Amino acid sequence: SASPGSQEALFSLATLASGREKWSEALDYLQDVLDIDSSNMRALTTKREVLEHTSSWEDLLDVQKAVMRYEHSGHDMAAEESRLIGYRYELAVKGLEAGELEKAEKGFRNILRVDPDFVPAAIGLAEALSAGGDSEGAVSFLEKTFKETSSPLILARLEDVLISAGEPSRLIRTYRNAVLANPADLTLRFLLGKLYYRLEMVDDAIVTLTEGEVPEGFPEWHRLLGELYLRRNQCESAVEEFRRSVDMSTTLRLPYTCGDCGTTSTGYSGRCPGCGYWNTLKFDLHGDS
Repeated sequence: SASPGSQEALFSLATLASGREKWSEALDYLQDVLDIDSSNMRALTTKREVLEHTSSWEDLLDVQKAVMRYEHSGHDMAAEESRLIGYRYELAVKGLEAGELEKAEKGFRNILRVDPDFVPAAIGLAEALSAGGDSEGAVSFLEKTFKETSSPLILARLEDVLISAGEPSRLIRTYRNAVLANPADLTLRFLLGKLYYRLEMVDDAIVTLTEGEVPEGFPEWHRLLGELYLRRNQCESAVEEFRRSVDMSTTLRLPYTCGDCGTTSTGYSGRCPGCGYWNTLKFDLHGDS
């Protein structure tokens, strides 16, 4: 077998190739190491990093399974299992984007069998159903999933589907029931108020956002109220709400924040663009991360 020195040389060559973004060349050097020692954890994890750069999700599944097979310390097995689910999710998304709807649907369903709380897979499955023409199936699935998870992200996706389907009354009923069941959940109240705003139901929106104690420290809440008061031509009230808003420069949109690293994003993604973990983005009503 090759000496440790020769393996180090192969690692050095792989590092140089990666630095020049010559991914195929880097993979060849790493495979040379693995041909010598298939359980070399350094080679496996480095190969994993290279494959992520090329979005080679199928190959990543095989590498990740090998990592888990040879990882004997057990100190971080939960994280490795989570990464495996993440790769399966990305492979399903790839199928969805390529129009391979049956493959995507199967992939998302398999993920949810393993982890029913993996919200990105639930959203992906609804998208696959909608893309296949089964809008009612997508709505029913999202309604069922929201009852099981109480995830505002699921509710927001349900809003888009029902608005597109021209069923706002069904959506309003779902929102109202959610708020009644969770009266202390400020995110649900905000989303209901924003829905009313979206549907130009200004009076209902203002009542929703002002009944009870108006929370402090939520810039998007006050910005939305300011927009609503402008619709009513109540300029003084609008100015006061805008004044209370922390950041006048951002748009009227509830940001997403990673629960692990704190990275914020204006758009939803199944994977945090900061730390790279999956299923960590949540709505951030505070907007102060």
